[in-house]
Amino acid sequence: MRSVLLKNSLLLLIVVLVSTGLSAQQIISMAGHWTQKGNSNDFGFKAKLTIDTSNNVDGVITWSVIRVKSATVRYYSARMKSTAREYVKGTYAPASKSLQFHGVRKNDPDKIVSMDSYDINLTSDNRVVGKSKGNKGLWDGIMSGNYTVMKSQIKRHSANRK
Repeated sequence: MRSVLLKNSLLLLIVVLVSTGLSAQQIISMAGHWTQKGNSNDFGFKAKLTIDTSNNVDGVITWSVIRVKSATVRYYSARMKSTAREYVKGTYAPASKSLQFHGVRKNDPDKIVSMDSYDINLTSDNRVVGKSKGNKGLWDGIMSGNYTVMKSQIKRHSANRK
């Protein structure tokens, strides 16, 4: 009798959790380099992206100038220690482990980055491989690095969330 009561209690708990929309989000941390085709400009990036249970992406990328050896060297020489934050939104496709997101705003007092669109693949050996499309509309940025995935604590989601 006691085991039947315990099973029924557990089943009721599961039904309550599912019906209230409780679930875990994923947090992806990435770090690496961005280079542009045709020159040797090198920017470092660190990103923290939150993926909700509907596979929406929301996050921030922190950029820094690492090396500049193109015609833009004069512009960036005074900005070598500058950083910028680009806030992004997009989607995640779990089956292909790919992220598509774009910049929605930035905090960039030294004007070192533009807001881009990104197409990133996460490999099974925790590598980041991707590309970015800037304000000229060309997929000319190459991104590479590493990532880690964490589950966040259980969080309540509204059924009417858009």
